[in-house]
Amino acid sequence: MKLFLSDFNSSMLYSIDISDNIVKLVFNTNKDKEYVYNSTNINQFIVECVNIILNNESIGKYINQQRKNNQLQEI
Repeated sequence: MKLFLSDFNSSMLYSIDISDNIVKLVFNTNKDKEYVYNSTNINQFIVECVNIILNNESIGKYINQQRKNNQLQEI
């Protein structure tokens, strides 16, 4: 599965690029650098990201939580 998310309301995150189990994040602080993560449950991650963005909740908080809980593991 491939999904690209951008143009959402976030002070932290510029874009999320998802391909297979790989999640690429670009932060607002440096739009030229991409951070690459492996997701332990990509389907759940996609559903939660989309719901958070649609509900105008904090996607940055969710991403930080996923990284802290090792659901997103930097490659």
